Amino acid sequence: VLALSLLICLFGKDILIPRKYEDKIVEIIATGEKSEFSVSYEVWILSIIVNGNKVEFEDIALMNNWEIKDNCLASKAGESVNLLELYINEMESIEINFGKHDWSGIVEVKCGNEIERIDLYSDNGGGETVNISGEYKKIGIEKIWLLYGNYIAVFIGLSFFLSVFEWKRKY
Repeated sequence: VLALSLLICLFGKDILIPRKYEDKIVEIIATGEKSEFSVSYEVWILSIIVNGNKVEFEDIALMNNWEIKDNCLASKAGESVNLLELYINEMESIEINFGKHDWSGIVEVKCGNEIERIDLYSDNGGGETVNISGEYKKIGIEKIWLLYGNYIAVFIGLSFFLSVFEWKRKY
C-alpha cells in the first residue's frame, strides 16, 4: 500500500491536482496600415472559436469602430488604429479566421507576449487563421505540498489500518 501511495503521489499529479487554464486577453488590432498593393485598410473576421466553441459576434462587446457586417466582424476605422479586446476565461485555445481580399489591410493579434502581424491583402481572396494555445495556471508550491501531504496522510492511515487488520487476522 505504501508503494502504491508513493506511485500515485509521484505520477498521479495530473489526476490529483486539477489543472485549469489561465484567463487571457486577446487583442485584435486593425493597424490602419496596408500593403502597397491593397486598395484599403479593411480587416474582416470571419469567425472566432474559443475552446472549440464558435463565438457569436452578437455576444462580443464591440469597441471603437468594429461592426457586424455580412455575418462577419469588420473594422471600419480606415487609416486609424482600431482595437478589439476579447476577455476569455480559462482559455485553452483560440482560433481567429480572417478574410483576405484586395481591400484588406494589416492586422495584429496579441495575447500575452505573443504578437502576430498579418498582411491580409490577397488579389484572389481566401483567408488566414491565427491559432493561440492557452497556458495552465501556475499552482503555488504551498498548495502542492498541502495537497500531497493530505494524500500521504490518507495513505499512511490506510496502510496502518490495513496492517492492523492483517495483524488481527493472523493472530
